[in-house]
Amino acid sequence: METANEKFKKQLEQLIPQLNNQVANLNTESTDPKYLDEKQDMNEIIKDLDEKWEVFKKLEETSIKYNSW
Repeated sequence: METANEKFKKQLEQLIPQLNNQVANLNTESTDPKYLDEKQDMNEIIKDLDEKWEVFKKLEETSIKYNSW
């Protein structure tokens, strides 16, 4: 029979790769050349990057939480 600790460990082993994928996707999105294109609407670019920053901060919090376990 699987203990609660073993079950938790298996769940965490699944969550970490998901978090890594989310970080990789955010990195790919954030390096889009549109952010360096001066023809883009800077207000929209700033808004978009602010939203990505919020996602990044949430992912960072999740990473800290996982590392504390």
